[in-house]
Amino acid sequence: MTIPASLFPGVYFVGVVADDQSTVAESNETNNTALTGPITVSAAQPPSAAIALNGSVFHTGQQLTYQATLTPGSTPTQVDIYLGALLPDGVTFLSLAQGAPGAISIALGPSPTPFLANVTLAQTIVPFSYTFVGFEPVGAYFPYAGLAVAGSNPFQPTNQLSLAVQSFQFIP
Repeated sequence: MTIPASLFPGVYFVGVVADDQSTVAESNETNNTALTGPITVSAAQPPSAAIALNGSVFHTGQQLTYQATLTPGSTPTQVDIYLGALLPDGVTFLSLAQGAPGAISIALGPSPTPFLANVTLAQTIVPFSYTFVGFEPVGAYFPYAGLAVAGSNPFQPTNQLSLAVQSFQFIP
């Protein structure tokens, strides 16, 4: 039996009645009903993104460790994965992108670029580390991990499936 996706979460019973008008002559008229259950229908769980940093203030020579944890929801969804940081100027995105196997590349621009695009999300942990050399912009950074509907504008709230943001300061 297929349960419609529009069914509200809850506990249900399924019943069947045969020959409810007694139009078929039977030797046993007491076996025309059946009931099964309970059947519990749970709400669909959305996919989620989380990040962890190893600190909140960094100085020249210190290493930032960023870890994004991406978890699929209960229904497979095609997503675009966004990983990176909004820089202190508030308009430039540093986007992480998957390069050659095992390598991560960095792109700077006015909009985030996907780490991976149009993928079916699987449980994923993406680690990244960076050592500050002293030439980076001073101020507040906003690292993020986000999941958006595949092929959509990630700035539109209706396209955002999950967004995690955590800030840190860089002070040389």
